[in-house]
Amino acid sequence: MDLNFSTIKSNLRSAVRPIRLKIDELYRELHQLCDVLKGGNECSHDPNPDGLLVSESNELLDGLKMLFRNGSDQDQVRLMTIAPKRWGRQKIEKW
Repeated sequence: MDLNFSTIKSNLRSAVRPIRLKIDELYRELHQLCDVLKGGNECSHDPNPDGLLVSESNELLDGLKMLFRNGSDQDQVRLMTIAPKRWGRQKIEKW
């Protein structure tokens, strides 16, 4: 019996992707609900207009962190200007 592992792997990926998308969607909706419960803005904008997976968002953040660590002081300041305004200095330092 000849097993084609690449075909099996491909089939598993295609089966997992819709599940991952639903989990990511639920994750974002739960975060929006928490924001509402904490008194946040109920009419917030779509947090994922481009349909990014949570893993893709995390990969992007990891890349930004690497740029920050390897950047000059001027680059670091420039990168931190995209941080949310409510972040204080301590949170930025931990980032």
